[in-house]
Amino acid sequence: MKTANVKKLSLEIAEILGKSNANCRQIFRRAKKNMEFDPKKHLSILMEESTVKKVCTSPS
Repeated sequence: MKTANVKKLSLEIAEILGKSNANCRQIFRRAKKNMEFDPKKHLSILMEESTVKKVCTSPS
């Protein structure tokens, strides 16, 4: 998302929530950071998913 769009959106959200624009930008930044997927951090989940797929697709 472009910086100008983030600033405009955070300003609108700030007005709705009654919070400061800077506060809303910070909340947005933290939320965006937490939503990023890093396969290195979630390697065990990917391995489990791979194992489940193998079991489900193998002939019984």
